[in-house]
Amino acid sequence: MDWLKLVMTEIRPYRAIGFLVLLISFSGCIDPIVLPVRESSSDLIVEGFITNEKGPHTIRLTRAADYQGPTSLSAVNRAENEATVYVRSSIGEVFDFCELGVGHYFSSADFQARVGETYTLEIITKGGARYSSLPTTMPQGPNIEEVILRYKELPSLELPTTGVDVFLRFQDVADDPNFYLTFPSNGVYPYTAHPELGQQFGTICPASDETRCFRYERDYLQPNFREVTSTGCFVPVFGKLDFLLSSDFLQDGEKITTLATFVKDDGRRFEFSYRTKISLLTLTPEAFGFYDRLASQLSIEGDIFDPPPANILGNILSIDEPNSALGFFGAYYESSEEFYIENDILEFQQAKIKWSGNCTNLDSSSLVKPLTWTGSSW
Repeated sequence: MDWLKLVMTEIRPYRAIGFLVLLISFSGCIDPIVLPVRESSSDLIVEGFITNEKGPHTIRLTRAADYQGPTSLSAVNRAENEATVYVRSSIGEVFDFCELGVGHYFSSADFQARVGETYTLEIITKGGARYSSLPTTMPQGPNIEEVILRYKELPSLELPTTGVDVFLRFQDVADDPNFYLTFPSNGVYPYTAHPELGQQFGTICPASDETRCFRYERDYLQPNFREVTSTGCFVPVFGKLDFLLSSDFLQDGEKITTLATFVKDDGRRFEFSYRTKISLLTLTPEAFGFYDRLASQLSIEGDIFDPPPANILGNILSIDEPNSALGFFGAYYESSEEFYIENDILEFQQAKIKWSGNCTNLDSSSLVKPLTWTGSSW
């Protein structure tokens, strides 16, 4: 099930019904009690945002699945396809989002939102139901000035968890309260495959003896599609939602250094070097509140210190009742940087996990070296 469904599904426990039976006679009877049954949910889930950077920008639409017990295999959100999706600006511009991959809608590659402009997301589903976001105005934000990398080791009774903390340094915009969200995307790294260890079955890609490969990690909003070429295969997969929040509280107008992400050494990423992109988004106060509540719910681990389950109200409205929607649409100022992490920064390196099979047998891999690659490899 999707992360958004898990934390945003409305929880309505049935109210306990107490009742007293008075014995009037041996021949009395009791009418059966019919408990109310909640109707199945079909909430539209809206995920995505636009920024000042060039597109394409992504809006993802799904329908909330009904929870049918922990062993159910059918409780998976289903894509909402064939919808009409567009963003309207306060000066009357309309920007269409076209479907590419079921449930994923993309703007044109040259679409950029503007600071100070107000935008509204509008959706018409295949069935004719209409939805709209509340208007959102893009704030001015800072640009990343420096990316700082630091080795990190978390103590453990067994092998320690190791990796690299990524910090961003930037100049905060003075006078106004500012809220920030950081997230990584588009990770890629070279690795050596080992055909001698055995082949994986069911691959859609052509066979090859090549053992030098590049694996691509995609962010959460990228669609799941497959493309096969004569030189190999490229199979993007969904990444997890991974973000950190911060603000300029007590640091208004100052130079800020904030933790942006932690890149874990998983035994695969750092055979040579690892490239990723980090984005710094400047949020509206409403968006910060939404993501803060979302982060709180994502932190639930099942112990006594967990926050209580709660509804997370977004800014998506249904024009046609009784339909309902979940999610948040925003327009954010974005500054991003692409950078490399070389394996020599690791004071302790995890044992290499060997890939079994050819490069073309392994998910999200390609025989083709990225044209812009400048990191270390073979």
